[in-house]
Amino acid sequence: MSESQEKVSTVRELADRFKVSDRTIKRWFHSHQIEAIQIGRQLRFEEKEVKRFMDLRRRARDRQAPPTRVYPLRSKQDKAS
Repeated sequence: MSESQEKVSTVRELADRFKVSDRTIKRWFHSHQIEAIQIGRQLRFEEKEVKRFMDLRRRARDRQAPPTRVYPLRSKQDKAS
Protein backbone atom coordinates (compact mmCIF):
# COMPACT_ATOMS: atom_id res chain seq x y z
CA MET A 1 0.00 0.00 0.00
CA SER A 2 1.33 3.43 -0.81
CA GLU A 3 1.63 6.05 1.90
CA SER A 4 -1.48 7.85 0.63
CA GLN A 5 -3.49 4.61 0.87
CA GLU A 6 -2.29 3.52 4.32
CA LYS A 7 -5.03 2.11 6.51
CA VAL A 8 -6.40 4.46 9.14
CA SER A 9 -8.60 3.52 12.08
CA THR A 10 -11.23 5.41 14.02
CA VAL A 11 -11.44 5.66 17.80
CA ARG A 12 -14.21 3.01 17.81
CA GLU A 13 -12.17 0.61 15.64
CA LEU A 14 -9.14 0.92 17.91
CA ALA A 15 -11.28 0.52 21.02
CA ASP A 16 -12.71 -2.72 19.60
CA ARG A 17 -9.26 -3.91 18.59
CA PHE A 18 -7.73 -3.28 22.04
CA LYS A 19 -10.91 -4.23 23.92
CA VAL A 20 -11.02 -0.91 25.76
CA SER A 21 -13.46 2.00 25.80
CA ASP A 22 -13.49 4.91 23.36
CA ARG A 23 -12.57 7.10 26.31
CA THR A 24 -9.38 5.11 26.94
CA ILE A 25 -8.27 5.61 23.32
CA LYS A 26 -8.90 9.35 23.64
CA ARG A 27 -7.02 9.41 26.96
CA TRP A 28 -4.03 7.74 25.29
CA PHE A 29 -4.16 10.37 22.55
CA HIS A 30 -4.44 13.32 24.94
CA SER A 31 -1.58 11.98 27.09
CA HIS A 32 0.59 11.71 23.94
CA GLN A 33 0.95 7.93 24.15
CA ILE A 34 -0.37 7.50 20.62
CA GLU A 35 -0.39 9.96 17.75
CA ALA A 36 -3.39 10.61 15.54
CA ILE A 37 -4.59 12.81 12.75
CA GLN A 38 -7.19 15.17 14.17
CA ILE A 39 -9.87 16.37 11.77
CA GLY A 40 -12.10 18.74 13.70
CA ARG A 41 -13.12 16.65 16.72
CA GLN A 42 -12.51 13.33 14.97
CA LEU A 43 -9.36 11.26 15.34
CA ARG A 44 -7.81 8.91 12.80
CA PHE A 45 -4.93 6.58 13.63
CA GLU A 46 -2.48 5.44 10.95
CA GLU A 47 -1.59 1.75 11.05
CA LYS A 48 2.15 2.44 11.39
CA GLU A 49 1.44 4.54 14.51
CA VAL A 50 -0.81 1.83 15.96
CA LYS A 51 1.97 -0.72 15.44
CA ARG A 52 4.51 1.60 17.11
CA PHE A 53 2.16 2.09 20.07
CA MET A 54 1.56 -1.67 20.39
CA ASP A 55 5.30 -2.32 20.32
CA LEU A 56 5.93 0.22 23.08
CA ARG A 57 3.12 -1.27 25.21
CA ARG A 58 4.43 -4.80 24.64
CA ARG A 59 7.97 -3.82 25.66
CA ALA A 60 6.71 -2.06 28.80
CA ARG A 61 4.63 -5.11 29.72
CA ASP A 62 7.52 -7.50 29.14
CA ARG A 63 9.91 -5.60 31.40
CA GLN A 64 10.23 -7.39 34.68
CA ALA A 65 8.94 -5.62 37.75
CA PRO A 66 11.52 -4.98 40.46
CA PRO A 67 11.67 -7.76 43.02
CA THR A 68 9.44 -7.29 46.01
CA ARG A 69 10.21 -8.32 49.53
CA VAL A 70 8.26 -11.34 50.71
CA TYR A 71 7.43 -11.53 54.38
CA PRO A 72 6.79 -14.98 55.87
CA LEU A 73 3.37 -15.54 57.34
CA ARG A 74 3.30 -15.96 61.09
CA SER A 75 1.37 -18.82 62.62
CA LYS A 76 -0.96 -18.38 65.60
CA GLN A 77 1.74 -19.91 67.82
CA ASP A 78 4.28 -17.30 66.68
CA LYS A 79 1.81 -14.49 67.45
CA ALA A 80 1.20 -15.80 70.99
CA SER A 81 4.88 -15.67 71.94
